[in-house]
Amino acid sequence: MSEDDMYFYSMPDLDEMKQKGIRAIFLQYYAKEWSQVLNADFSIARGIKGRMDDDLHDIGRFTALDSDLQIANQMIKYLKFGFGFATDEACYDIREGGLSREDALWYVNEYDGLCGEKYIKIACDYLGISKDEFFRVVDGFVNKDLFYKDENGKWKPKFKVGQDFNIN
Repeated sequence: MSEDDMYFYSMPDLDEMKQKGIRAIFLQYYAKEWSQVLNADFSIARGIKGRMDDDLHDIGRFTALDSDLQIANQMIKYLKFGFGFATDEACYDIREGGLSREDALWYVNEYDGLCGEKYIKIACDYLGISKDEFFRVVDGFVNKDLFYKDENGKWKPKFKVGQDFNIN
């Protein structure tokens, strides 16, 4: 991977930003009307295609608008930490009053950590690795306290979202 490939994932030079008087501000705290869903709706209304044709079981979330790589990343995050972007979105929506805890539990149990084959292939192509290599690396970082492999070789949670879970 070249440095050019990572351009959009890198921070600008801090000293250069200071010289130009640029300040980065996290607006969500101040802009109370901003949310993941409203941002997605705003973007779609102004021309971003979104993922209207994708099954949520392939993307694991509904605000995945701009980066195919983030979908695979969220699956990896889920396998490492036990929560993915469906949990992140549900937390935002509960705080904003747009989703009940009961509905959030269903949503998270249904969609968290999912990633369709299409997005695995996109990640593998981008990284220049095979699907076998991708999963070999991913498997090395799975939190075995939280997940087990079933008889089909798929990682399954040992926990149920919304229920107490103790790592023994």
